[in-house]
Amino acid sequence: AYAHQDLPFEQLVHALQPSRSMARHPLFQVMIVLQNNAVASLDLPGLVARPLDGETGAAKFDLGFNFVERTDLDGAPAGIDVTVEYSADLFDEDTVTDLGKRLVRMLTLGAADPAMPISQFDLLASHEWRQLLNGWNATARELEPGAEAQTIPALFAAQAARTPDALALVAEDDRLTYAELDTRSAHLAALLTDRGVRPGDVVAVAVPRSTALTVALLAVLRAGAVCLPVDPDHPAARHRALLADAAPAVVLTAPDGPAALRDTGAPVLVLDASGAPGAGEEPVTRPGALPGPLPDSPAYLVHTADPEGVPRGVLVPHRGLVNRLLWMRDVLALGPEDRVLHKAPADLDASVREVLAPLVTGAAQVTVPPGGGRDMVALARQIRRDAVTTVHFAPSVLEAFLAEPETAGCTGLRRVLVDGEPFPPGLAARFRAHLPEARLHVLHGPAEASFDTLAWSADGGTEGAYAPAGRPVPNTRALVLDAHLTPLPPGSPGELYVGGVQLAHGYRGRAALTAEHFVADPYGPPGSRLHRTGDLARVTRDGTIELLGRVDDRLALDGRRVEPGEVERVLTAHPAVAAAAVTTRSGPTGGPALVAYVVPADPAAPVDTSALLAHAAAELPHHTVPALCVSVDTLAYTADGRIDRAALPDPQLGTARAPRNDVERTLCDLFTELLGVESVSIDDSFFDLGGHSLLATRLVSRVRSLFGIELPFRDIFDAQTVV
Repeated sequence: AYAHQDLPFEQLVHALQPSRSMARHPLFQVMIVLQNNAVASLDLPGLVARPLDGETGAAKFDLGFNFVERTDLDGAPAGIDVTVEYSADLFDEDTVTDLGKRLVRMLTLGAADPAMPISQFDLLASHEWRQLLNGWNATARELEPGAEAQTIPALFAAQAARTPDALALVAEDDRLTYAELDTRSAHLAALLTDRGVRPGDVVAVAVPRSTALTVALLAVLRAGAVCLPVDPDHPAARHRALLADAAPAVVLTAPDGPAALRDTGAPVLVLDASGAPGAGEEPVTRPGALPGPLPDSPAYLVHTADPEGVPRGVLVPHRGLVNRLLWMRDVLALGPEDRVLHKAPADLDASVREVLAPLVTGAAQVTVPPGGGRDMVALARQIRRDAVTTVHFAPSVLEAFLAEPETAGCTGLRRVLVDGEPFPPGLAARFRAHLPEARLHVLHGPAEASFDTLAWSADGGTEGAYAPAGRPVPNTRALVLDAHLTPLPPGSPGELYVGGVQLAHGYRGRAALTAEHFVADPYGPPGSRLHRTGDLARVTRDGTIELLGRVDDRLALDGRRVEPGEVERVLTAHPAVAAAAVTTRSGPTGGPALVAYVVPADPAAPVDTSALLAHAAAELPHHTVPALCVSVDTLAYTADGRIDRAALPDPQLGTARAPRNDVERTLCDLFTELLGVESVSIDDSFFDLGGHSLLATRLVSRVRSLFGIELPFRDIFDAQTVV
């Protein structure tokens, strides 16, 4: 800096040509100035002069540190004065004061021991340590006497004994009381035991949302087994991978269940619509005592995305789920007067609480028919018809739900739970405008910690600049740490670690991966662990944790994890593709859309994107299949050899064949409006142009308002084009 201090600043800016913005300085935002020259004196006969600090009322930079060396009367060093100038639009006085204190603390430690690595500097005062570790993380709470010794079957049995005649399940025309659900699940659990299922065995459940699914999930838990939920709509390759990893003792499926489930070698038990064994099976008429699980026994095996494409099976124990569900009962006041909508796919985290939360709190579960979870009009109508009080959404799905005019009639909703994606700014205000009587709860947490460890109430919380995740729920911990597992002060970004009673056992059969992501808790009791979430986060001054992004490449899309590496591995396995990169781009509704960028193996032969996406659909779950595929000549890489996803170009869409009549012209206009493209031909696929199920719901709504017809939601997927 000193060697080049004579370079005119304007010349530097001209040479670099940085992007310009009225919001910030073009080259840097923090200025450090060292004034180590002798202070000029003004000697005027008959006058005593002293310097005055000038105040301009405006900050030139976001932060400015001005260091001035002082000397005594003899010219000896007498210390350094530091003045901090800051932009009041970005910082408040308390934050800047804290920055100054930590700067002084860092300099003091460095001067006392110059050989100490900076990573070992303790910049937190004692009261800050107490606040981070024991203040905001003082979450110990007895949700119920003896809760630590409870299991899901025990909670359900107690509820069924209290309210045997209360409604437990609504699934289209089927209605079950707690006593009836208790009987059906007990019979199936006894049959599983007779089939040789023992506590700790894995039982795969591949049944669409229905009475049979709820009966099957509850029966597996009552038999003491580990439930592996499987989405029947996933491709055969995915089914084979899941079952190869889990090695289930039995597979429960529907009469029309996926064929791949029958080729695993495991016994298959077919269930009818009621959850009873199908034809040819001998039901157990008088089930005896069931073995049941222990509190530390695994209850669920939930698979999450992995960059290498190998499913990560997370073993979630009863103890963690019990804490999660009792918290929902007590803190969110879920009770017998409530009806909880079950609309999530069976293998999704949200499905666990949608199925189990009502059954251990005395509420009723209302099941959305298969395929109905994406039709916002049908969803709003079912919420009204079945008097639903509680529903869960991913933020992007909530946006689509609020955009549907029929949402205004859902006045019976009392609480809406939102998680799976970062909560966008402004959504809370839009929610309050549409559903003023309902309460909005933002949740955050990984499957590795029983799905939700942080909660933020939109009623009492203040939205900041970043997505709120909230504070730890009862009996959990959440810390923002640096690479050396040192707590970071409020405002400083680091990785989010979570711990406490809800922590999972780890990844089934993958000890090395478990050791990498579940680490010893240096601040907890002996034997306690923390899970590295991969979330980049910070703690605010009031203890709220905000999400800033990811420390890895993982994406959150439609409430699910997406590992770009897994999708890229499948794409590059196609012979026409030399390299691939997957990322998200903001879609027409503001939500993310998955986009694949591919480099052709033969530069002279363009990639057939339709064939490539069909290849991906045969290997990947539907939510990880890219909505768009863009050919590029090459991929850009960062200095450390990673794909530079930020440098990938925005996709250019649209083709040429024009509409032939007013109806086609109106439909093409709807496509361009919803998809944000310049032009659409009558042969363009709605989904190839970037459409997805959320936009399809808006298309159905716009067709209804313009043409006065009720277009079935599934027709969008069957037809896809204007003609």
